[in-house]
Amino acid sequence: MDRVATTMDIEELLVQSRWVRRLARRLVADPGLSEDVAQQSLLLALEQRPPVRNLQAWLTRLVRNTAWQMNRAEQRRQRHERESGVREDAEQPEDLVAEAELQRRIVGAVLALEEPYRRTVLERYFRGRTAEEIAEREGVAAGTVRSRLKRALDLLRARF
Repeated sequence: MDRVATTMDIEELLVQSRWVRRLARRLVADPGLSEDVAQQSLLLALEQRPPVRNLQAWLTRLVRNTAWQMNRAEQRRQRHERESGVREDAEQPEDLVAEAELQRRIVGAVLALEEPYRRTVLERYFRGRTAEEIAEREGVAAGTVRSRLKRALDLLRARF
């Protein structure tokens, strides 16, 4: 009998999961964090066995508490990072030069590729087109474009 009740609880939570996600999005501005809040809330609901009556009111409190706790933890983490004085994004000038040099080498290697690999890589990574868009422009199958991209990336990896 307990197994049947647990299954019914899970099914009801699955029905409510969409509503929980919407509520989390309203409470938390960051989309990634709101999804974390929703998932954590659903996990807690499974662990705590929600009441049979007034499930949405109970879930509302659970989601709000979870959002508050996760937001508080994020604020503590940010404060700790600020107070530690260590900045992860602080780059040294030589790092910037090394990154620019690497980009120059990569562009040179791409430009040195033979056709149709060069054009395919430029269309995909410089123009941001999908394999399907490139295929349509060139009048070939999307699989051909993906094959060209794979071969081009293999050639580039071999150079580096």
